[in-house]
Amino acid sequence: METCETNSDSDTGYLCMKHHIWIPNDNIHCHDPELYCKYRTSCLIWFMDKRNGHGLDENPQAG
Repeated sequence: METCETNSDSDTGYLCMKHHIWIPNDNIHCHDPELYCKYRTSCLIWFMDKRNGHGLDENPQAG
């Protein structure tokens, strides 16, 4: 386990490959869900965020 960059007391196991930062387990979300990310198809953070109801699918009528 690594230590979260923003909270040194928080353990984390999720690395954002785009920004090279560790995301805390209790605050998993994609920092740039609307910007291109070449790692998105294999990103656990992205899929966990979408599973929790966040991400690009918030407004299905857009586009």
